[in-house]
Amino acid sequence: MSADYDLPGSVTVSVLTPSTTFSSNTNSLNFDLAPYQGCVGVILNAGANTAGDANSKLTAAIYDSADNSTYAAIAGATFTNVTNANSLQVYDLDTRVARRYMRVVTTVLGVNTVYPVSMSIVGQKQYNQ
Repeated sequence: MSADYDLPGSVTVSVLTPSTTFSSNTNSLNFDLAPYQGCVGVILNAGANTAGDANSKLTAAIYDSADNSTYAAIAGATFTNVTNANSLQVYDLDTRVARRYMRVVTTVLGVNTVYPVSMSIVGQKQYNQ
């Protein structure tokens, strides 16, 4: 379950992954897109690698599912690799094209690598649900 924050104008911010550190492959929380209309912004906020080798990287991609069980990558729904610099990225995900559920799948490559990461989603709910 994500934490939701309703903002004026029917905009909702939901936390997919609270601020934490990633040192291995990690999935965000599963998120139900059904209440949302149009595009939502999927936000990846990652800090620079705080340990490990200089050639390490964090990759992130958005996956979707019709049944909240079997997930597959959405073609082209990826973030730019994070290496040794802070990175704040937003991917516009069209809820009319994606299947009902989504999550962000991250892969950490490198030895003794640690990335500070948080992920959120921002969107407008239909009918003020």
